[in-house]
Amino acid sequence: MTALGQWVEKGVPPEEMLAAHFDLNGNPDRTRPLCACPKVALYSGSESIDDASNFSCVAPRMTTTKPREEFSMEKHPEYSSLAPQEFRTTI
Repeated sequence: MTALGQWVEKGVPPEEMLAAHFDLNGNPDRTRPLCACPKVALYSGSESIDDASNFSCVAPRMTTTKPREEFSMEKHPEYSSLAPQEFRTTI
């Protein structure tokens, strides 16, 4: 039974599936894994990027970011000439 059949008929979702792109002659010229959410396809860093075997489904990396600071023309006077006149300030 296919992965989609298992999912539809037995409620068992696939961990990953293979996707393919075909050239004008109908030959597959690129394959990639389709990963179950939240996993993503990660390239191994070697061999062809057109071959799904060079990718693996992994949990996405968590990143932390600093909160954005409020943009201020006073802190960035180099951008004041780009702003509409009503937003410009003189320093």
